[in-house]
Formats: sequence, structure tokens, C-alpha cells
Amino acid sequence: MVTRNLAKRAGTVRDRLASYEVVLLISGIWFLVQGLRYLFPPLFDTFQTTYGVSNTETGLLFTALLIGYSIVQFPAGTLADRVSEAKMIAGGAAGFAVAALIAASAPTFPTLAGSAVLIGLTTGIHKTVAIPYLSRTYAERKGFAIGVMDTIGQFGGAAAPLFIAVILVSALPWNVAFLTGAAVSAAFAGLFYVRVVRREAPVGIVDDDGDDDVQGVEDDDVQGVEDDEGVDVEDDEDVSYREIFFNTKFLLFVLIVMAYTFAWNGFTSFLPLFLIDAKPLADETASLVYSLLFVASLTQTATGWISDRLSQVNIMLSLLSVIVVGLTLILFVDGVWALGGITLLIGIGFHGFRPVRDAHLMELIPESIRGGTFGIVRTLMTAVGAIGPAAVGYISDVSGYIAAFSFLSAVLAGSVVLIIVMRSA
Repeated sequence: MVTRNLAKRAGTVRDRLASYEVVLLISGIWFLVQGLRYLFPPLFDTFQTTYGVSNTETGLLFTALLIGYSIVQFPAGTLADRVSEAKMIAGGAAGFAVAALIAASAPTFPTLAGSAVLIGLTTGIHKTVAIPYLSRTYAERKGFAIGVMDTIGQFGGAAAPLFIAVILVSALPWNVAFLTGAAVSAAFAGLFYVRVVRREAPVGIVDDDGDDDVQGVEDDDVQGVEDDEGVDVEDDEDVSYREIFFNTKFLLFVLIVMAYTFAWNGFTSFLPLFLIDAKPLADETASLVYSLLFVASLTQTATGWISDRLSQVNIMLSLLSVIVVGLTLILFVDGVWALGGITLLIGIGFHGFRPVRDAHLMELIPESIRGGTFGIVRTLMTAVGAIGPAAVGYISDVSGYIAAFSFLSAVLAGSVVLIIVMRSA
């Protein structure tokens, strides 16, 4: 009897872990996406020395990456409505492995900028396809699943500056970072193809009683959904892109996520230089403080889980307010511990917001046009977000970092106002 019970429990654990295989593999690829993208900001100072470029030019480099990331969103989302999402995810991972190799061998700054665009294009496929895929696969726990993906993924952002710090201390060439990223990305692309693409079976979440209940949603079973604020988003094959984009609350929310992405990209791209030039911290210390911004991604699983149970809008309002307070405080404090604490606070706000935002979008968008609509939204928010690094670089060159970061704080304060309006609309 004891042996039978132990065997049953072991089988239940195996089934439970297997049910999460898809989200874990997708999260691993998102880790690599974030890692490759955020290898660039900690290397801005190195790029400026190596290639003789300015803040504005390094800001434009990251903007070029984000523009590439932006323009692929809608095509990827639309294609995902028609073909295998899993194949697109695997293909994207293989693509940014190649792009990282090009970055590692870039002899000139224009070549490096070109590789950044290619990294943007290939990494841009992933989240637009992965979020609807996870939302359908884990329909009852989409906030939690998205939170898991974002949490694991953001450790790629945390690992990037730490990896760069190790490379700088070890006096290794900066190219090593991109060579490593290329090798690991290629390995994950192959693993995802073997474990998911070749099988292409719906994966569910194991219930507490040990039964494996598939959470996928069949096309014939699509029903209307009402979000936590009462917006009727009934699924119907006749729902058009025009109808969804004429919904007032949906449009307000799109403006909010665009402002959020603008502020996130502007802040993350220049925080290392801000810490070095305005505080000032040593390069290695600045990289360590910068990594705390991504360590805060641990909050994403919690906020995603909470968003499955409480008002998503109220949670997002609180998190945006936290970011505004943090961006204001960081301008007036000095010292490693104070800067690290405030960076962690800002990271909690930024990262905690993300899974709640994506879960809320999945509530608002009808299933029949989910991929394309999500692609449009991500195109808009990443296109506006792509301007963030260049804007912060320009303002910091002309008026200093206090003016640049104050501008970002004002943008997010405007988002707080918009979310209050959205809640009462």
C-alpha cells in the first residue's frame, strides 16, 4: 500500500511538471530574448570608447533594436492566427541566435547597429505569439502562466549586466557575451522544436486531484468573456479590428501601455550611464545596481496570480503609482544602498505591471482576432517605446539626467490619470 501510494505521488509530480513543460520552455526562450536585448545598455560605455560615439548615438542604437522589435509584432500576430505558433517560436529563437553571431563579429558601429535591428526583428516574434499561446493552453490560469514566463524571462535582463560585469572584470572581449548568447539560443531553439513543435499536443495544468485537464480552448467552444471592469468582449467570428479599436476603454488602455513601454525602455537603456555619470558609481557597481532592476521580476508571478483573483485595473493603478514615486526618489538620493533599494522599488512596479497588463489584454481581445489584435497593440506600444532611449539620450545630452528622468516620471504620472479615467469610464 505504501509503495503504491508513493508511486502514485511520484506519477502525480511527473504529470504536474510535464503539464508546465510548455510554459517553462517558452519562459527559457524569453529569458534569452531579454538577455540579448539587455546586453546592449551595460555596454554603452564600452561602445562609446570602442567606436567613438555619443549618448545620442548609443541611444539610437537601442532605438534601432526596438524599432526592429516593433515592426514585426503585427505580422507575427496575424501569422500566428493562421499557422503553428510553436513553429514560429522555435524559428524566432533560431533567428536571434544567428543575429547574435553577427553582433559578436561587428567591425564597425553601423554593422553593430544593423545586428541590433536584426536582433530586434527576430526576438520580436516571441512574446506576441507566446502570450496568446499560453493564454489558450493555460486558460484558467493565464495570469499565473504569463507571470511565470515574465519572471523567468526578466532574469535574462538581470543576468545580462552581471555577465557584462564579469566580462569587464575578467578583461575578456565584449564579443564573448554575444557569442555565448548565440550558442545558448541555438540550443533552446532545438530543444523547443523537439519537445513541443514535433508533438504539437495541447498541454494543460494538472488539477489538485492529479487529473490532467487540458486547458486549451477549441474554436467551436469560444464564448463571450466579460473582463473584471465589465467590458463586454463577446467572441464572435464577425468581430472586426475596427470594432475592438473603437472601444473606449480598450483605446485608453492602449495609450497606457504605450506610455509604460516608452518609460521602461527609456529608463532601462540609460540607468547604467545615469548611475556612472550622475551619482557616480564605478562601472561594475553600476552593473550590479542595474541588475536589481531585473531581480525585482520575482514579483511578476505574484502579481499575475493576484490578477486572476482581484481587479486587474486596481492592481495596475497601484503599480504605476509605485514607479512614479521611485523615479522621483532616485533623482535625489546617493549611495549604493539607497540607489539599490530605489532601483528595486522601481523594478517591482515595472515588472509587476507586465503580467497584469497582458492578462488584461487577453480579457479584452476576442479569441477570433486575438493574435492580430495583440500584434497591433504590441506594434503600437513597442514603436512608441522605441523612441524612449533616443529621447532620454537627447534630453540627457541637452539638459542632463535629472531632466530626462523627470520627463519619464511625468509620462507615467499621465498614465496614472488615464487608468483612473478608464476605471470610471
